[in-house]
Order: sequence, then C-alpha cells, then structure tokens
Amino acid sequence: MNTTTRILFFTLTCASLACGEGSGTPMGDMDASVPIEGRPIAAADLCTEISRIVCAANDACCDGVVAGEELTCVEQQVEGCERSLQPLLEDPRTAYVPERGGAFLDALKAKADGCFAEPPRQEDFFEVFEGTGVADADCTPRSLENADLRVAALSCQDGLDCHLYRRSDGSTLGVCEPREDSGCSHRFDCESGEWCSLPSEWEPGRWGECRPLKAEGWDCTSDLECASAYCDGSRTCAAPNTERYCAATTYPGVVEVHQPVGYWRLGDVASGVARDESGNALDGETGGSPTSATGALVDQDNGAMALDGMDDVVLLPEEVGELLSDGELSMEVWFRRDAESVAGPLLEFRVDEEERGTYLWNHSSPDRVNANFVDRSGENHSVMAPEGTIAADTWYHVVATYDGEAARLFVDGERVGEVLMGSWRPNTAGFLRIALREDDERHVTGAIDEVAVYDRALTGGQIRQHHSRGAEGPAAQDFVLFRWLR
Repeated sequence: MNTTTRILFFTLTCASLACGEGSGTPMGDMDASVPIEGRPIAAADLCTEISRIVCAANDACCDGVVAGEELTCVEQQVEGCERSLQPLLEDPRTAYVPERGGAFLDALKAKADGCFAEPPRQEDFFEVFEGTGVADADCTPRSLENADLRVAALSCQDGLDCHLYRRSDGSTLGVCEPREDSGCSHRFDCESGEWCSLPSEWEPGRWGECRPLKAEGWDCTSDLECASAYCDGSRTCAAPNTERYCAATTYPGVVEVHQPVGYWRLGDVASGVARDESGNALDGETGGSPTSATGALVDQDNGAMALDGMDDVVLLPEEVGELLSDGELSMEVWFRRDAESVAGPLLEFRVDEEERGTYLWNHSSPDRVNANFVDRSGENHSVMAPEGTIAADTWYHVVATYDGEAARLFVDGERVGEVLMGSWRPNTAGFLRIALREDDERHVTGAIDEVAVYDRALTGGQIRQHHSRGAEGPAAQDFVLFRWLR
C-alpha cells in the first residue's frame, strides 16, 4: 500500500451484499425462511429459472397480461434479467455458488406462490455469491459505473468490504478490508436493512450515511429506502400492490398505483351495481336500464357503460365527497359522445336542486369539455377546453385537477386549459352522479368508462401515463429485482 496516498473516499459492502465462506454456510442476516442450499443451478440457467417463476405468478396473480405479441412472458423477462443479473453471475470475482442459486429460486417461488405478499429482496439475490477476495486482496473496479461497483462489492469474502482509495497518480485502488464506519457512496453500499442517504450518484469526496430502512408512510425517493421495498407514486414508502410484480403495466395498474379514493370501471353496470375497485368499498347503484358497450381501453375487455340519452345513471355514495373534503381534487373519465349528443354531465356532485357541487361536463357545446370547481359558498370556478376539442364517435381521456391554487383540464394527456383560482375548497357534498343531471334531464349519449376520483391533483406526468396505457395498451415491465440492479 506504499504506492497509495491512503485517502479513503468510499466503501463498498461485501458482507451486506452476501458473501459467504463457502456453499452451505450461514450467511449473515439472511431471512430464516430462505434455505441455505438448494438443487444446483448453473449461472447460465438462473435467469431462465427466475423468469419461469415470475411468469407463473403473472398467470396466477395478474390475469396473465403480457404486452405485445413478439415475445412470450418468459422471453421478455429473460431479456430483462440478462441485462442486469448475468454480468454479476458470469464474473469470476463474484464466485456464484450453484447451490445457493437453487436456494434463492426456492425462496423466490414461495413468495411468488403468495403473489409476492412478502416482497422479494435484493439482499436475497446477493446471497448467491461468496466472493473470491480475502483480506487485503485487490478489488479495484474496472470503472466507477454502478455495474462495476457492484462486482467489486461482491468480490470480497464474508466480513470484508471493498474499500476504495485514490492512488498518488489519481487512479483508483480497491482493497478488501473490514468495514470501519457507516459512510456510503452508492445505493448498494450498506448493510442489510439499511439504505444509503447519498443524495446523488457517487463522485470523489461525496459521502452519504447508512440509515435504517424506512417504515410505511415515510417519504422516499427509491424502493431501496423502504422496508416494504416499494416507494409509491406519491413518493411514500407503502405496501406494494400486486401489479408491481406483473409482467406488464396496465391501465388499472397505474390507476391503482396512484391511489384513487374511488375507481369505477363500469363494465358491470348491467348487474345494477358499479363496483369500486379502489378498495374503499364505494360501490354505486345504477338507475334506468344501463347496458354495456365496448370499453375505451386498448387490449382490455372490461367494457364500458352505454349512455342511452334517457335516464341511465350511476349514483355513487356520499362518502366519496367526504373523502375529498380537504380541498385538492382530481376527476378522471374516459367518454365517447355520439354525433347526436348534446351538452350534458359526465360527473357531478349534487345535494339537491338548490345545491350543485363540483362537476365535469361535455359542455357548453358537445365539442368541448368543462370543469367547474364550485366552492362551498356556491361560487363558480370554471376551466374550459377550446372549441373543437371533442369530436363525435371518438374515445377521450379527460382529467380535471385542482391543487389548492390552480385548476387544470387535460384531454388525452395534454393540458388544454388552466386557471389560477386562489385557495378555497371545492364543494363535493352529496352524491356523485355519473352521466345524468336528473332534475332537468341533461345527459350525454354515447359511452363512459374508467371513472376515478383522487384526493389530490394528479401531476401531468401521471396523467400522461394513464392516457398512454389506456390508448396504447399494456407495456412490458421487467421484474423489480432486475430493475433494482440497474
């Protein structure tokens, strides 16, 4: 070490990333439910075996939806796996252990059989490596890119970390040594059960601190900060939903991720009930004789509610408005108007004939949409789309938001209207009606689908994601383990 200046500028963890002294030996804090040894699985076969487990869970837990027709589920997942896992498996410095690979598969399958109610952990995957570097061995990474840093971290044996030093000529030297502090330099550089507080990608002299994983409800910026291994769309540690582990991102999945107060898909209205898919049990009752129509979403067969221009309506319970009473609000709907349709309501809060609340209309002429965030004193706060926005016989995705200061209107993912309104609370009292104002029989003819309301303003990015998944169909997504390792 006399050729170095011994300036320690960050530490890579091997003990936390799972390096045992040999196959069949206990490995740190590994979950007791994870076996130490299993049937030997060659490194070249591990991605295929993992993908088979993931896709079997996709069939059992996710209705088997796979994006596109070019590749099977297993082929899609193998591609994602090989991009992130294969370099680690094939590098001789990490010393992959086939028996540990089999044990990892057994544990992963047990979690998959439970639809990942217990989430997978990257630490469990790291346990398949034992490392080759003994004390004082060279673990210098080939580069300071994340992939090479991970290899360096995994190359040291149990109880050792890959400490990186700067040589006198400015180059990097890595040495397998015991950990001496809680400093970290990248997201994999902490013990199991911890996360690295480094605010950005590593650079010389920048350090973070290893901290305990966050419980549900705490703010987060990535999955790796959360004990649940899930940082949701509102940047909060949360329990992951089933869609998280599916082979495709679907429209219902992204809606669920963004946590609506109520979500009514409307494919079941012929039964007399509009079932709430949000988990809040806000089922609606139908009036008239509603029938089903072809739905708005590409590659989804859920169906929509046909609007006959007479008395078809869905009446949603008053609890919907009560859950939206804090002020911020989003209303979301897909609808299609017939050529003969006239101005009428899509969504409208209503107490009685005298007290009308916030609403979203195909208004003031059928080629426009309008959101009016009526406040609790009865004052109107309206935002209107331009003329010609809505054509006949075409499905549109419409979202109206109010964030406490501004109202915005989006059509097919694009903002078409915005009004700065100041701070007040929209009136969401009474029942929420879908598709009919009963006292003066105002209505739309056509079809309506995928109604959702939220207790906050969706962002433009979230709205565009919803429109894309609805208009383009499901998108392939790699299993979370593969994404975590990139």
